[in-house]
Amino acid sequence: SQGLLYPLQRSFFFIHKPATFIRFDDILSLEFLRYSAANKASNRNFDIEIVCRSTGSDNKPEVYQFANIKKDEYKGLFRF
Repeated sequence: SQGLLYPLQRSFFFIHKPATFIRFDDILSLEFLRYSAANKASNRNFDIEIVCRSTGSDNKPEVYQFANIKKDEYKGLFRF
C-alpha cells in the first residue's frame, strides 16, 4: 500500500493505515533490494526490507518491506 516513510532520529515512521513505528533498537537488519548503480535505466525504484526482533511469543522476526521507493531517494537513505 502507498504511504510515506520517514527516517527519524531514532526510528522509522511509516504513515498509512495502520501507521507503523520501527525503533532502530529493534532492527536486526536492513537491506536495499532491486538497486543497481550500474544499470540506471532498468530500475527507477528500489525496495527496503527491514527485519526486526520478535514482538510476540512465537519468536519469529517481524519483517517489513517498503516497495517502489523512487531511486532519487536512495543516496539520502543510504547516507542516513
